[in-house]
Amino acid sequence: MPAAAVTASIGLHIWQKPLRPAKIEGVHRSFPFFIRAAYVWLLIASGLWVLAAWADHSGGIWGAARHALTVGFI
Repeated sequence: MPAAAVTASIGLHIWQKPLRPAKIEGVHRSFPFFIRAAYVWLLIASGLWVLAAWADHSGGIWGAARHALTVGFI
């Protein structure tokens, strides 16, 4: 999952400066920040999935990882 998250954020050019201004007429100018913040959260959530796979024996981290991905990113 972390590889997919990194590949998606690189493939979508989230971190690069755009060639032209975005067509966001009527949208607050902080909108690009929130899009980038969502992808940062996706990377954090994928790290939680890896941590849960390696270290979680009681199920607590799995619940946090599912919540971070479904509620936090999506």
